Amino acid sequence: MSTWISTPYLPQSAVKTLIAGEGMRPYASALRAMGIQVLYTSPVPSLSAPIRAHADLVVFPFGGNRLLLDKSQTALCESLLRLGANPQFAEAQVQNGYPKDVPLNCVRVGQTLLCNPKFADKSVLAFAKQENCAILNCKQGYVKCAVGVVREDAIITDDASIAKAAGQALDVLLVEKGSVRLQGFPYGFVGGCCTRISPSEMLFVGDLHNHSEKDRIQSFLRNYGIYPITLAKTDLIDVGSLIPLTTQEVSS
Repeated sequence: MSTWISTPYLPQSAVKTLIAGEGMRPYASALRAMGIQVLYTSPVPSLSAPIRAHADLVVFPFGGNRLLLDKSQTALCESLLRLGANPQFAEAQVQNGYPKDVPLNCVRVGQTLLCNPKFADKSVLAFAKQENCAILNCKQGYVKCAVGVVREDAIITDDASIAKAAGQALDVLLVEKGSVRLQGFPYGFVGGCCTRISPSEMLFVGDLHNHSEKDRIQSFLRNYGIYPITLAKTDLIDVGSLIPLTTQEVSS
């Protein structure tokens, strides 16, 4: 049995199922050994090759079994329905080029939504209003790419404009860019390479020790009782975020 994660990116026990892009396939066996199953996004042909299947461009998790999908994600939608989810398709469709590729690249952090409202899908904004989430306006459109959710009131980001906006309401660790790799680009984003996989663990695709600010990141995580888990002894890799869906059911 499994339980839906009620607040996105904040699992209440060990993660059982997550959504990720094609970039996670090389790590599938390592994740299986950790008891984690992956549902993969479908590549969007119109997007550039390195980001074609990035989950944070085509999926926005509301929390629980509610997800908003890009219209390209029909196969993922079927997989989610079999799992018992309640997926819906977004109004806008992801297209190549900024800002047409970011309508779903928003992130809910507890009761706060970080997004650029000018570019966010209308369904995301309607959800935030329905759930009484405060909306923090970010100049950056690639919001989820650049945000690793630590707790309902704490994030790590490598984007200064997001740090400035989020600092109004959240505990923010701003780190420098350049230590996360993304093929075809000068660098990737920190939010694209990590996710919480339990109440006390944050998984990194690659080795956190290869980040120039590893000590500050580790210290920030420790303050919240969270410890980094290394998936591979490589540089950190922006795989387009990992979206936890369900956790192992905790016996009472």
